[in-house]
Amino acid sequence: MRLNRSVYRTAASSLLTFGMFVNSAIAGTGSCTTSASVCSQTCGRPAVGGTAGVPCYVRISESGSTAYVTAQSLVGIDTICVAPNTQLAWFTLEPSSNFSVTFGPQNPFGATTLPPFTGNQTQPPSGNPVGSVKGCFQYSITHSIGGSNASADPKVIVTSQVLEGKKHKKPKAPQPKAPQQ
Repeated sequence: MRLNRSVYRTAASSLLTFGMFVNSAIAGTGSCTTSASVCSQTCGRPAVGGTAGVPCYVRISESGSTAYVTAQSLVGIDTICVAPNTQLAWFTLEPSSNFSVTFGPQNPFGATTLPPFTGNQTQPPSGNPVGSVKGCFQYSITHSIGGSNASADPKVIVTSQVLEGKKHKKPKAPQPKAPQQ
């Protein structure tokens, strides 16, 4: 009888520990309340009508114990905005580094649960296209260099359309001055 209690206790504590690891791995994931109105520009282009889209390349890096995401052409923003059906392609550039991107059951890809996107400095960018479900989705990233680990819980917002952002006017060439008489 004592042996059975010991086995049950060991099994129960193992399951509890396993549950804590799973929950900590997806702690910052799920839907979020940030509105698409924060998006002034979307990253990448969706594949539309048989044309190839342009992926949204997302660099993962770290500083101290904090991991960062930077989408192409959008410097210093931890919220990435994309139009439906745009591919997110994750990568890192730091030598000897690796990363993991984890989405929870509520994610922009349409699958209920996805395996983490993982990569390292020697691999090309990779990822999946987001689906057509619009909204805000929070995910967890970890980035490791040597023995240091950094993490963060940034967001991706799937908007209803491609947002161009502010257009910069091309400077006009100076016009020669008419000779003064």
